[in-house]
Amino acid sequence: MKTIGSRINLYAGAGLLLVVLLGGPCPSVEEEVEGVDPEVQGNITLARGGQSDYTIVIDRHCSPSERHGAEELQMFLEQICGAKLPISRVKVTGPKIVVGRSKALDHLPVDIDFGALGDEGFVIKTVGPHLVLAGGPVRGTMYACYEFLDKYLGCRWFTPEVSHIPHHETIILPTIDYQKIPALEYREPYYFEARDGDWAARNRINAFNADLEQQHGGKIRYLWWAAAHTFHGLVSPDKYFKEHPEYFPLIDGKRTYQGAQLCLTNSEVVKIATETVRDWLRTNPPVDMVSVSQMDTGGYCECEKCRALTEREDSLAGPVLHFVNQIADNIKDEFPNVAIHTLAYSATRKPPKHVRPRPNVIVQLCNIECYGRSLRTWDSEAYRRYREDIAGWSKICNRLYVWDYVTNFSNYIIPFANLYSLQPNIKFFVDHNVKGIFAQGDTFRGGEFAELRSYILARSLWNPDCDWRREMDEFLAAYYGDAAGPIRHYIDLLHQKVQEDNIHSIFASPEYLPTEIIRRFDDLFDEAEAAVADDPVRLRRVKKERLSIEYLKISRHMELLPAVQEYEAAVEEFARVAKDWGITMFSQAGYLDRKLQQWREDVQGYKGTATISESEIGVLPLGVEWRFATDSDDIGTAEKWFANAFNDSQWVLVSSKAGTGGWGPQGFPGYTGFGWYRQAVGVPAEWARYKFVYLYFGAVDEDAYIYLNGEPVYEHSCASTGLAPEVIWETPFAFDAKSHLKFGQDNLLSVRVYNRVAMGGIYLPVYLIGADRAPEAGMMKALVEKSGH
Repeated sequence: MKTIGSRINLYAGAGLLLVVLLGGPCPSVEEEVEGVDPEVQGNITLARGGQSDYTIVIDRHCSPSERHGAEELQMFLEQICGAKLPISRVKVTGPKIVVGRSKALDHLPVDIDFGALGDEGFVIKTVGPHLVLAGGPVRGTMYACYEFLDKYLGCRWFTPEVSHIPHHETIILPTIDYQKIPALEYREPYYFEARDGDWAARNRINAFNADLEQQHGGKIRYLWWAAAHTFHGLVSPDKYFKEHPEYFPLIDGKRTYQGAQLCLTNSEVVKIATETVRDWLRTNPPVDMVSVSQMDTGGYCECEKCRALTEREDSLAGPVLHFVNQIADNIKDEFPNVAIHTLAYSATRKPPKHVRPRPNVIVQLCNIECYGRSLRTWDSEAYRRYREDIAGWSKICNRLYVWDYVTNFSNYIIPFANLYSLQPNIKFFVDHNVKGIFAQGDTFRGGEFAELRSYILARSLWNPDCDWRREMDEFLAAYYGDAAGPIRHYIDLLHQKVQEDNIHSIFASPEYLPTEIIRRFDDLFDEAEAAVADDPVRLRRVKKERLSIEYLKISRHMELLPAVQEYEAAVEEFARVAKDWGITMFSQAGYLDRKLQQWREDVQGYKGTATISESEIGVLPLGVEWRFATDSDDIGTAEKWFANAFNDSQWVLVSSKAGTGGWGPQGFPGYTGFGWYRQAVGVPAEWARYKFVYLYFGAVDEDAYIYLNGEPVYEHSCASTGLAPEVIWETPFAFDAKSHLKFGQDNLLSVRVYNRVAMGGIYLPVYLIGADRAPEAGMMKALVEKSGH
């Protein structure tokens, strides 16, 4: 067990509502004083003058978590009042704190329905001079200990390093008769900062990804390598497609597995998937659930049976749920305590008309189309559809889970204004019969307000009715000290701005906030740093949080750091603070060292542009509007979609303007595979004078194959560059296209893109750069920025 005495940070003036009684009545618990025998009512003195007559009593055969709960209770009570209460497993005389089921509890006049409490429910009850903290042996009794310390004594565990444990020489308790069964059976704030096992247990989190051990009562268990998107793991295309293409979807008259699902009405597919699930369960440690869920793509089967089932159910969720139900039926006898998990995600989010999930099926509803706003009140078509879908699922599903999205997936570090909606949305979920929530945040250390989000999520998942504003203020006061005021002002200003301008996105780029508001944020962080200048611990925390603003400033240095010396200094300070905090990633696939390398190259390139005169250079932005089509079967090359004569009039229009996020947010969420872009590019006749004419791409996610006027001219792919997918998607590139261009007339530019994961496509503008001498690679971005385009 970790010792925390040396790690506790106490603070004053945070406004904690403590219900420790110092001799007077406690109105905050009057609502809970009901159903108590009048003969055993009355205040009890747990400690006075640093002394206590109480013994903590546990059963001789108590569970590891019950023993741990008693030890935690002992430790924190000693820190609060100075008295170390003994822990006994044998009969004792005198007043007792009875922890868990035991003979001592049997001798008290109290009736507890432990069957109704389940694994995590508990009671906190005063019985004469005694205090009972008892619940389910898995985690319930341990949670009773933490709830008592939290609710009645005012303890808070903000982060693994920062807690508030109050000091009181005297502790007088009122009559207590309190019972709690958690509203949510599964509670996971998916942040790196939320993994610490002691912190998670103290905040009553049972997350699979937390480091919860046996002493913490364990956690919700699933196969981490098969947590979602498992169709191709259940029925492998590598193993089966060649000989049995009928196992895979029929799309536009062809069987395919690329960017596609399974043929869910094929009985052999059901058999194979069932046997795979059985094999997973037989050969791995016991789990609570196993996922049978769609791939993170489109590509649903259009065969006669699948189509008929989709039409009858009026939803693509129909074939999925029929398929999942069969597997749930097939494994329930051998694995009666295992649930089959599936997703209601994107195309399958609409509930089916007739089929219902089996009792051993968990449906996890995903709200990737809705982020950062109140799901209950925000007025948009996407939010209205989501409200309809969750209302429908809540009526037919007894174990409805939610996959919520609580971070900016394109950049964990930059500002993301969703703090106001975390608790209200959890409350919305619970009001719609949701039993489990996976709040997907940052998977790596150091995201923007990751510690604060982890805490608010934990408090809200445990108590969906909590006052999130008070929870935030308590956290800020403890964590940032005198800097809490300007940081709260920053948070409020950020949320007000995105609300007013409707500029929020979980794929937002550094360009999404206006320059003037960034300057105001910078001033507030100056104020925050000044407030804790003499407090190195809290100053360090403020500097870490300031990285979100510094990232914006560096990314937009032409506006915010116009002098190259300022730009360079900001990059190096960012690198220093990030290293101090162990921050290595800024997104799921974005390595910070690579980003720092790019910034440093940009600095050198920016310095190098001073050696090039204006007469030697020309920069021409291409249009940001493109004709676009997906190519899930990769037929575009054979059908010459790059040819001048090809008719693209039926293709949709998409944008490569910064901040649009590629093809995903523009009508193709979750699509992976090939996509094609086309546009006409007019090149001025006078540009023929340049020795070099480069095509410069700010970024393409991921592989790019370039065609000009119907001919292949350049490839920027993982194969051609040796770059990994998680690097190539954010790597600018350029090539000399002069020999392929027609000057004084339009040129057809076609780009074939292949994307393996996430958004996909051209998500930053493209430029023509004319030069009389070849600029170094690091100078291209600087030339574009200096041009003012």
